[in-house]
Amino acid sequence: MGSSRSSILCFLMLCASFLVPTSCHSYSHGALFIFGDSFYDAGNNIYLNTSNTSLAKLNIFPYGETYFKHPTGRVSDGRLIPDFILPLIPPYLQPGNHQFTNGVNFASGGAGALVENNQGPVSLKELKKSQLKGYTYSIFDAYTAATAIFNNPSKYGFEEVKMACCGSGPLRGSLLACGLKVYQLCDNVSQYFFFDELHPTEKANYQFAKLMWDGSPKIVKPYNLKTLFKK
Repeated sequence: MGSSRSSILCFLMLCASFLVPTSCHSYSHGALFIFGDSFYDAGNNIYLNTSNTSLAKLNIFPYGETYFKHPTGRVSDGRLIPDFILPLIPPYLQPGNHQFTNGVNFASGGAGALVENNQGPVSLKELKKSQLKGYTYSIFDAYTAATAIFNNPSKYGFEEVKMACCGSGPLRGSLLACGLKVYQLCDNVSQYFFFDELHPTEKANYQFAKLMWDGSPKIVKPYNLKTLFKK
């Protein structure tokens, strides 16, 4: 789980982009366009042909057990971070999904990690200055947010931040064990930060979404999403 913890900090910080059209398009409300991997995939992986890859279609129990009561392709026990920001943005590959008024979710499990690059924030600032008047953005420091939770789990309502709720092996951290092999499942998922060996529980996703929405400048800048949507 040590490597899993490092991975989640990387993925949450680097592998999802929330593109929010604002005043430059005179929209009366925000639309959320989501890019990322399994941490943000709302079900695109179900519709992909993974027979020739090492990817698994995790639309199996116990994924989805908490909120949806059935698997949806989300790699968690329930909702993901975007689901708490604008309710249930549909996956792009979902059949019949052609209404993108509130946005769409392009994230797909196995999309891969981006290499951390300090030029990212600089590029966003330059883009704002030179190419898109009225363009605004928000950068969420997931490392700082997750570290705060790990250092003081009870403050955020967690009792366990090392062991996964679902899985096998030490700390239930064996790769791709939950739902696919002989595995153990915790009795009270709301006490856990990790659902499987790598992915957060719905409760952890809620905590991240809340910090993205109205967190302080130490965690999300130059604007939190609540402020960004008003611009």
